[in-house]
Amino acid sequence: MPWAKRLSWSLVKGSLFKAYCHLFHPNVKVGKKVRVSIWPRVAGPGRIHIGDKVCFVDNHSCRTQLITYSKDASISIGAGTVLGGTHIFCMQNVRVGVKSLLGMATVMDTDVLPCDEYTALGKFRRPHATPVILGSNVWLGTFSIVTKGVTLADDSVVGAGSVVFEHPENTKSLFIGNPARRLGVLF
Repeated sequence: MPWAKRLSWSLVKGSLFKAYCHLFHPNVKVGKKVRVSIWPRVAGPGRIHIGDKVCFVDNHSCRTQLITYSKDASISIGAGTVLGGTHIFCMQNVRVGVKSLLGMATVMDTDVLPCDEYTALGKFRRPHATPVILGSNVWLGTFSIVTKGVTLADDSVVGAGSVVFEHPENTKSLFIGNPARRLGVLF
């Protein structure tokens, strides 16, 4: 029964994470029965919504990071999604559907991520952001990257190390490579 103890401990950590967000990050809304094995990093002025039964897992001690860069930014994680070291950087809108599995992947809705006030406002032009939408039951492999403007249909798979720049069709697909190309339709 060691797995039962781990399961209950992850629910306790999830409740503590929810209380922490309620106290220190009022822009972060956490759903019911969230499981946490390693605390995600949440930062930024934008809104973050974490659905019911979302699970943050320890993926080789890599923490999930949910970071917004503007007050208008919005990250939404669907119910039942598992995040294992996923990094989501948002200036406008990133939405993940229900029951998705995101490994140590990066999702960003802009080309340039501001690292400080000078870089964001002085040195570079204001980065152009385009929403990223991941459907339900999407799987992102380790070290995959999904860039701005990408919409992945339900049940899509992005292979390990792939970089998705665009997705012209709204079909269940398997993507591999850099740049990622559609290998075929699933099911």
